[in-house]
Amino acid sequence: AGAAAASVALLREHGGRLASRVETLGDDGSTAPGSRETLTSALTVALVVAVVLATAVFPVMMIAAEIGEPVDEGHYDPSLDGMKAVENFHANEYEALQWLDDRSGRPTIVEVPGDSYGWTSPASTFSGLPTVVGWDHEAEYRSMDAYERRVGHVDTIYAGDWERAAALLERYDVTYVYVGPNEREVYGDSLRSFDREAFSVAFEGGAVTIYEVDHDALAESTDGSS
Repeated sequence: AGAAAASVALLREHGGRLASRVETLGDDGSTAPGSRETLTSALTVALVVAVVLATAVFPVMMIAAEIGEPVDEGHYDPSLDGMKAVENFHANEYEALQWLDDRSGRPTIVEVPGDSYGWTSPASTFSGLPTVVGWDHEAEYRSMDAYERRVGHVDTIYAGDWERAAALLERYDVTYVYVGPNEREVYGDSLRSFDREAFSVAFEGGAVTIYEVDHDALAESTDGSS
């Protein structure tokens, strides 16, 4: 869209100049009658071709970069199903992601956020369910302050003061808490135990446990322990 807009702007600017030049040439008799239109058309075509070639460099380079690298692991049949890649490379989370994808409605989940274009936020990515905060590129749209504020809220839910965590679970209306390899790696020994009245194990398999939040029990479970 940006390239197209730039092309139109260039054509408008330089097309007018070309027309003026051709008109001037005609006035002083340096061009034969009837040749103005031919010259204008030729110059316009040349300008369009130049613009198209210039804007085509980026997509060609990007396509070459994406398809030019060999597959690093294993030998798998190509597929348009994104879950096949999960099954091949992250099998220990495959069943959990399938389970989330099968949920009805749009329950909110919470998972540890991370960098864009990596194995981060898999629960929301592959289920399509809303999450408290996802990839860090959201800062470009929401502002860095808003993004980091939500990251801090997620940190509290997983490893902070329990009364504050309970309030945040209520605030974001979280239904499922995802505890997988990323959460264990990020929080380590600080990861809280979800073995309390406000949670029940909704799914357990592979390297993932998914807890369902009982909002009615949240207030009763704020005993100050983490």
